[in-house]
Amino acid sequence: MINYMLAPLDKHFDLGFGFTGNTFRGAAESLVAKEDKSYFGDAPISYLQRHAIELYLKSAIIILHLLNGNSIDANDNKSFPKVISNGKEKPIFNVHSISELFNHLCIELNSMEALLKEKSEICWNFSKEFKSNIQIIENNDPSSTFFRYPVTKEKGGCRSICDL
Repeated sequence: MINYMLAPLDKHFDLGFGFTGNTFRGAAESLVAKEDKSYFGDAPISYLQRHAIELYLKSAIIILHLLNGNSIDANDNKSFPKVISNGKEKPIFNVHSISELFNHLCIELNSMEALLKEKSEICWNFSKEFKSNIQIIENNDPSSTFFRYPVTKEKGGCRSICDL
């Protein structure tokens, strides 16, 4: 484990996406533990947590991509997996929708079910609560902008964190 943590991110089995997700989650946990919060103190925490989830989903997609025999050149974004977004195939870096990433992960898991059973003992079933939480995030912040800007333009028009 220590060798993994000391290795450059591009040498991690998921090219550092999971480790980077851990750093965002850790930053959120540090802010939660801090008693002195600003008026919108929860917005940065929510953003950090949401981004960690996005990175964890991308990590899993990358791992499956590699497990399926594909290669990735860390210096070539075009070699990274593509994700279906709004019916179109897009580079993983251009997709920020938690729901689209999760749906893509589920499709990949289903298509690789036999290989995964052969190579691991992990149960890749997601609980109803997990799926529900994915949908809650999607409904409130589909493009990862809600907690980064004072207003954001989403499907229903402009929203502000003051609307919470």
